[in-house]
Amino acid sequence: MRNEDVMRIASQLGWNAIIQWKQNAWCFDFHRKTLSGVPFCFTVTSPNEEDCQTVADEVFSLAYSIDPSACAEEWMIQTGAVAPSRYHQAVADMEDIRQRVQQLAFCLSVGSLALAPLLGESC
Repeated sequence: MRNEDVMRIASQLGWNAIIQWKQNAWCFDFHRKTLSGVPFCFTVTSPNEEDCQTVADEVFSLAYSIDPSACAEEWMIQTGAVAPSRYHQAVADMEDIRQRVQQLAFCLSVGSLALAPLLGESC
């Protein structure tokens, strides 16, 4: 699988992917908005254009490290939001993002969208 495939899969799953060569590695920047419209992004690097399994592994790693409650607390501290409803929305946003990151990782690992319908996305 090549960089173009990563971009195609990401796009079809609702992610905006930007791929650049920086400091002797490919940088894959993934962007999308949460359910409530807050921007969310992450970056993965790979030394080889053809080594998309590294990209999938890194995306899996991120997916399994997302703790929606901890992310919501951090967001509330950074923004000064104190309403309980904002906390609950932030948790829901991050639970959704975690699922979407997992879905992206699965699809990248197999090199297609074959698993997307099973994971809740119809493409």
